[in-house]
Amino acid sequence: MNKTTKRHFKALPKHAKCTGAVIVEMAICLPLMLLVVFGCVDVSSAIFRAQTLTSAAHEGALYGLRQNVTEQEIRDRVSTVLTARGIQNFTVNLKTAGGAFENLESGEPFTIELTSEVNSDHLTARNVSATVTGLRP
Repeated sequence: MNKTTKRHFKALPKHAKCTGAVIVEMAICLPLMLLVVFGCVDVSSAIFRAQTLTSAAHEGALYGLRQNVTEQEIRDRVSTVLTARGIQNFTVNLKTAGGAFENLESGEPFTIELTSEVNSDHLTARNVSATVTGLRP
């Protein structure tokens, strides 16, 4: 090497030699990091929705333990809880062993089933459900 070439290499800062490696590392690691971050957001959204459905079903069952409450009042209570937490698309099923909820005798069970779809616009669309059973007082 002649003197001009040696001076040229000495003139370069130390970090300039590593820029190519940094770019390659970022090209490999960035998509993986984004996948992990958005995966965590997706999973936490499903957990939030499942917990909210469980809370709403529990609230509906507690409301159903009151005297002289109707099936529609239980549905309204569950809808109020879910709407307050920002869940719009859900189904509420109130099941009894026999006829209508209002005709249940003391000690007969009733079940509240809630179902909602998580991320209907994503590839990971799935249903989340919660079920709570109570006994008529």
